[in-house]
Amino acid sequence: MPASALAYVQADVRPSGSLAQSIDAASKRLLGISDPGPKLDALIDKSMVSGASYETDIRPWLGQQAAVAVLGGTTTAHPEYAVIVDQTDAAKAKSATKNPALFASGAGTADTLAQASYRGVGYTEDVTSKSDVGVVGDYVVLTNDAAAFDAIVDTEKGAASLAASSGYKQAVSGELSGADGVAYVPLLRLIDALIPATSTESPTAAAILQQIRTRYANAILSGSARFDANGAALDFAESGAGTSSSNGETNPIGTLPGGSWLAIGLTNVGPTLGKLFSELGQLGSTGGLGSFTSSLGEIQRVTGVNVGGDLSSITTASFFAKGSNLGTLEAALVLGVKDPSQAPTIVSQLGRLAALIASSDRAFSVGSLSQANIQSGFTINAASLPFTFDVAAGGGRIVVALGTTSLNDALASTGRLSASSSFGTAASLLGSGIQPDLIVELPGIAELLKNLNVAGSASTAKVLPYLQRLGTVALGSGTTSGERHIRIVVSGS
Repeated sequence: MPASALAYVQADVRPSGSLAQSIDAASKRLLGISDPGPKLDALIDKSMVSGASYETDIRPWLGQQAAVAVLGGTTTAHPEYAVIVDQTDAAKAKSATKNPALFASGAGTADTLAQASYRGVGYTEDVTSKSDVGVVGDYVVLTNDAAAFDAIVDTEKGAASLAASSGYKQAVSGELSGADGVAYVPLLRLIDALIPATSTESPTAAAILQQIRTRYANAILSGSARFDANGAALDFAESGAGTSSSNGETNPIGTLPGGSWLAIGLTNVGPTLGKLFSELGQLGSTGGLGSFTSSLGEIQRVTGVNVGGDLSSITTASFFAKGSNLGTLEAALVLGVKDPSQAPTIVSQLGRLAALIASSDRAFSVGSLSQANIQSGFTINAASLPFTFDVAAGGGRIVVALGTTSLNDALASTGRLSASSSFGTAASLLGSGIQPDLIVELPGIAELLKNLNVAGSASTAKVLPYLQRLGTVALGSGTTSGERHIRIVVSGS
């Protein structure tokens, strides 16, 4: 691939040895399929037109690896891309690139083909689909543009290659241990391709884009995937753009109730919301959102709720859901506050705002809420719903809960998620330095769907076995060796 590639993804398409064993183990654990190869071959054959097959036209020359790259293009609507595949038999590969059956359209009509060459490398030009395919050195190359094919030929003959670039070497060095493939994106180069510096921009947009270009001047986005007996892992890493501050906040996901089949934890919520309302205020001052900002001012005058200020005081946010049927269903949003003593005041203000809305809307009513473990609270009752929403301040937090049981579970100090086996499994699979931000127990969701009689539909009945088998899905983030990582793992039950 040329060194100027805007994005690159590589993977093993015919794995062997330990890699093949790992993929088979992951497939068996997650899908219940011990050998996925024949099934994939059958799917390929099904997608091919009559007269062509994977077994006779592709397998005889197909090597171990394949890659896809975006090489450029004059517009975002028509990017130049290339697909490169290892070939192990040049004669058979060249024969395949000239086989009319492999160029037939989906309707079975033969495409119009022409033979061409560049720097002594012959290739087939598919005039109908406007693509080019040929054997370049050790690879079969397919592109959607002659310029892209020529660039790959130039690279094979000595032009600067992606493999020799420092950014690609960095991406490969940071991939997961035992990974089956790697992805590489030089962010500034991609941004400039999507939004050229010469494009017409307003002064404000130009300033924002310049900030983005400065921040990502040396940034590389990389990714890798791994399959093994534990399941599957997908990792994305960003390097070269500096690190973001967490303000010393600990992700609150571990403080949620144990037994949750859905748990989410977020940090840095206040700064993000504060920046959002600041930008909305600036837009309002220019007349773009005048009615929006004036409405916020009126809300504060009537109820005392400073929406922008109060929301920016939130430090963390978390959400959980649990229960196997409608009678045991629990859910709650839990907000951490910078100053715990401020939580009761915010809840009281929100109660006044809810009462104000209820007095004009009348779709719901607001009632008082008082119990020993809260400092202030109110409840929202909607006639059309079989449950209430309880909003309360307790333990220095603000909780918006689906009924009193959910509220009490959210405020409890024992039986936390951090002590559960699912949390330990997620943390272990994510690896050192990557903390869980999201945990989903798919068998728990499947059980709820079954008990709600949703499984009666044909589509849901097909999905349920996979939900039960896939087990735990976890997403985590963290910074290791100067790189920011987002990692997703799936571990079968």
